[in-house]
Amino acid sequence: MLGNWLIESEIGTGFKGYSRIIRKRVHGKISFFEARFKGNNVQLVLLKDNLPNYTELTRLPDGSVIYIYGEKCLTKSGEHSIKIGHASVEAKSYVSLPEKHHGFSQINRYRNRHLDLLTNDDSVRLFEIKARITQAIREKLYD
Repeated sequence: MLGNWLIESEIGTGFKGYSRIIRKRVHGKISFFEARFKGNNVQLVLLKDNLPNYTELTRLPDGSVIYIYGEKCLTKSGEHSIKIGHASVEAKSYVSLPEKHHGFSQINRYRNRHLDLLTNDDSVRLFEIKARITQAIREKLYD
């Protein structure tokens, strides 16, 4: 799901920040990364001509964290994306993320909560709702 902030922004608007790689599609001199950026999944476009560390970035495992600087663009298919002008590796993932469709069993979801929150958007939404309820209860009790 794209964030409204990306759809509503003008083409050429600059974005920078940390992003976690969810999935990669490498096609020679151009690569597309699906990444979690500012709480939403966005598509990142990497061009070999623009990035000196292109091969390093394309060899990163899923789950790695990169710092990006880029601007909004539209792909040929009309998808809202961020075209990367600069990217640096911040944290390389040594444990692969679980597959999206096969996922976890219920027991493994609780044992590996951090991986579940990285891969499952429904778990993130549920976690946020529980956090807001807990915060509301605490505020009510403190008043």
